[in-house]
Amino acid sequence: MNWNQVLAFEMVAPRMSCSLIIVGETKEGTPFCYEDQFTLQKVEEEHLVVSLEFHTMNPLEKLHHVCFIEFSFRERGILYYAFVDLLQLENKRNVIYLKLSAPQELSVFQNRRFQRLHLPSRTPLTCRIVGIRKSSTHQGIAFTGHIQDISAGGLSFVTNTRIFYPLYLELSFVLPGPSPQVCRARGDCQGIQFQQRFVPYCRRIPRYAGKPDASNRRILLPTNSVGGKSFEV
Repeated sequence: MNWNQVLAFEMVAPRMSCSLIIVGETKEGTPFCYEDQFTLQKVEEEHLVVSLEFHTMNPLEKLHHVCFIEFSFRERGILYYAFVDLLQLENKRNVIYLKLSAPQELSVFQNRRFQRLHLPSRTPLTCRIVGIRKSSTHQGIAFTGHIQDISAGGLSFVTNTRIFYPLYLELSFVLPGPSPQVCRARGDCQGIQFQQRFVPYCRRIPRYAGKPDASNRRILLPTNSVGGKSFEV
């Protein structure tokens, strides 16, 4: 994933936590290795600024030369990481500020059976609340949202409508591609399953995520949002 996509999907924002691994050398020529959680202060297309507060000794005091820095953060349990360059280091009382170059590409590491994929564009979906606890009662009022990521094993989406377990949902969406077809699913906020006549269409999802066949697998919907902010349900 490239940095512009990270910014477009608002995966990083000021005040969120990130991790830095700094490898370099001291004035004495010995190896210097340091890892800690930093706070993002500024995020832009060309650079970012992170800070670290310390209470006793400056942990970077002995750093004389930087060999490389790895910048990383987690989003929905997925680790994104990349090498960055140090542009500026500044100390203000008991706070260290590091200005870093923005990464061009970020690698992904995840302990999941299926790789999640961020679609290249905002993919809308239509959702209805049709019942409670897997029991359908009637067709509720439709509301909209958009898919945040998708995999052969599940998807997550955001919406401005408040939803929660055990509401029973029906949703439909169209994956980008040369032969678009409406995909329909039903289930509660923790698990959505394709309707039987659309199960063959589920096999197309691995083509986006590059993973094995997911025929008749459940589509997990772990998040919704209020005011554009995702949260677990």
